[in-house]
Amino acid sequence: MQGAANIAPRTREGLFFENEARLWEPGRDLAIVEWVESRRQLGARSEEKGPMRLERTPYIVPWLEAAVDPNLDEVVVCKSAQVAGTEFGLSVVGYYADQRPCPILITMADENTATYIARDRVKKMFEDSPELAYLVQGATVSNANELELANGAYINVAWASSVAALGTKPFKIVINDEIDKPGYYTKTKEASPLSLSGERTETFYEFKHIKFSTPTLETGNIFTELMSCDAVYDWHVPCPYCGVMQPLRWSAKYTEGFKGGVYRDIKGKKRKLGGVVWKGGSKATRAQIMGARYQCGACGRLWTTAQKNRAVGFGAGVPREKEPAVIRKKGFHINRLYSLLGKSGYLDQLLASFLASLKDKNPKVLQGFLNSALAEPWRPVKRTRPKNRIMELADERPRGVVPGGGAVSCLLAGVDTQDDGFYYEIRAFGFSQDFDSWCVREGFVISFEELEKVLWQDEYTDAGGRPYSVKLVCQDAMGHRTDEVYRFCRKHRGKMFPTQGVDSLTQPFRYSDIEFFPKSKKAIPGGIKLVRFDTNHFKNKLHTMLQVRKGDPGCWYYHSELTEEWAEQMTVEGIGESGKWENPGDKPNHAWDVAALLLLAAEIEGVRFKKRKKDDDGGGGPVPGGDPAGPEGQKQAKKPWIYTKPGGWMSGV
Repeated sequence: MQGAANIAPRTREGLFFENEARLWEPGRDLAIVEWVESRRQLGARSEEKGPMRLERTPYIVPWLEAAVDPNLDEVVVCKSAQVAGTEFGLSVVGYYADQRPCPILITMADENTATYIARDRVKKMFEDSPELAYLVQGATVSNANELELANGAYINVAWASSVAALGTKPFKIVINDEIDKPGYYTKTKEASPLSLSGERTETFYEFKHIKFSTPTLETGNIFTELMSCDAVYDWHVPCPYCGVMQPLRWSAKYTEGFKGGVYRDIKGKKRKLGGVVWKGGSKATRAQIMGARYQCGACGRLWTTAQKNRAVGFGAGVPREKEPAVIRKKGFHINRLYSLLGKSGYLDQLLASFLASLKDKNPKVLQGFLNSALAEPWRPVKRTRPKNRIMELADERPRGVVPGGGAVSCLLAGVDTQDDGFYYEIRAFGFSQDFDSWCVREGFVISFEELEKVLWQDEYTDAGGRPYSVKLVCQDAMGHRTDEVYRFCRKHRGKMFPTQGVDSLTQPFRYSDIEFFPKSKKAIPGGIKLVRFDTNHFKNKLHTMLQVRKGDPGCWYYHSELTEEWAEQMTVEGIGESGKWENPGDKPNHAWDVAALLLLAAEIEGVRFKKRKKDDDGGGGPVPGGDPAGPEGQKQAKKPWIYTKPGGWMSGV
C-alpha cells in the first residue's frame, strides 16, 4: 500500500474527504516558536492582524518554550496588561491541540469570560488559520464550553467556581488565566480552584500547569505563585549606548524583584537598575511629559521610546538568581515598558497615566497603574495619623523662636536634598530619655548658600533674648547631588554629616568612611564620614512620639505658624504589609523624611543622655505659663518647658 502522504485529497464522491486525507498525512513535530509563526493568524479581534510574529512580542518566547519543556511541571507568568498574555495562552492551547493532541483544560475567573474565550477566541483561533481550520470543521461540541477536535484533542473551558464539577476528568495541560481575579477566591467546601485544577493532571506523567495573571496584592495568587518558583526570569535588554543588558523598571521606588534597585546580570555581576526620568515632577507639563526618557542604570544615557523598543527586540531572559540544578517550576515577570504593541509601551503614554494616578484622590487608581502597567503588587498602607492630629501639636510660639526657661539642650537640623533645592527643619531638643522637642523653623531653599545662611548665619533666640546656634545637621546625601552634599558637609566638618537611609541595619546607625567622590577616583581631601541609618527604626520612633499629647513628656511640638502643607507631609507614609514605612501615593513627604533625620541627629548628639543643670534657667526668661516675679515662677523656670493654656508662651514677659 502506498504511503498516506501520496494520497491526493478527494471530493465527497472520492475515497476520502479532504480533511480525512490531511489526518492521514504524517505530521512534522514543529518547535513551538516555529509553529506559532507558521500556524497562528491574528483575526479581527486583535490589534495587529495577520500572521503572528514573535518579533512583536519577543519576551514571550521563553514562556512558550517553557510551556513545552518536558523537564518543567509548572509555568508562572506575572504580567501587566497589553503584553500579549492571552495570545500566549491561546498559542499553548493551539500547539498542543495540533501537534500533541491531548485533553486541555482552560480555567477563567468567571463563567461569562469562559464562554467568551471558548466561543470567540479558542474556536476562532482554529477557524482563522488555514493550517488549523480542518480541526474544527465538523468538530463535536458537547456544550458551549467544550470542543472535541477532529484529531482527538479535547478542550474544556471552565471557570474557577466550576472546576470541582469536572469530577475525575483528567487533563494533561491545565491553563489558569487571570488567577488574581475574584472568581479564584470564591469560598467553597472544596479546595481552592487552583488546587483543584492541578489535581486534574495527576494521571499524566508529563503534564503542564500554566498560571498567568496581572497582579493585585502581594498576598494574591499570582505573586504567591511567582515567589514559590524554583527560578524567576526577567527580560534583559541592551543599552543602545553602552550595551549593558538590564531589566526595565519604572523608577527607584518601583523595582519589584530587585531589592535596593540592584540586579544580577547574566554573569552574576551586581548592577544598578535604570528607570524612567522626566522634568517637572508630579506637575510636569505636556511638553515635559513628551520629553520622558529611559535612563540606563549603567552609563546614565537617555533612551527615547524608539530606542527602548529596539532594545526590547534584542533582549534575553535572565534568571534573577543563580539557577538551581533542578527546576520544576519556572516563573516570568514582565511589565508594560517592554510592550511593542500599539502605543501601550510609549514612555509619554505611561507617564501621563502615572501622573494622573498620583493626582487622583482614590488610591485604587494608583493601584490600577501599578498592577496593570508595572505588574507590581499593591501593598496596602494604612495612614497612621490624620493631618489635624499634627496641627494640634502647635504651641503659641511664633516661627523662629526657641522655647525659654532652660528647657532646651541644643538645636539640631535635618535636610532633605532634592535636585532643585533643600527642605529643612531646625528643632530645639530638651533633655534626658523622654525629651520634648520644638520646631523652630522649617522650609525650603534653593541653594547651598541659602541653606548655610538658615543654618548658621540667621539668629535664633528665646523670648528672653538668649541666642542658640545649630549644633548638628544631618543631610540626606543619596539620590540627588551627592558630590555637592559631600563638599558642603566637608566644608562644615564637625557640625554636619551626610547620611544614607537604608531599609534595615543591625543597629540604628553606623559610620562609613568615604574617601572618593561618587563614580570617580577623585579623592575627598581628608575623607568624610557618611552616616548610614535604619529609616524604619527612626520612623517607628517618630510615629511613637507623634502619639504623645501636648503637655505630656516627649511631645513633638510645632510653632503656631505651622502650615497645613507641612502637616500633610507628616501623614502620607504608613506601614505596609511588609512592616516597613511606605509612601504608596508617592506624595511629597519631605517633612516626614526631615523629621527622621532630626531623630538621627538627636541620637548622634546623645540628647537622651543630656542632663539639665539644676540652677540653669537657660537665661531665656520665664517658662511659658509661669510667673517670673515670685518664687513659684522661679521654681517653674527650673523645669522643662511645658505647654500650658490659657497662659501663653510669653506669659509674664
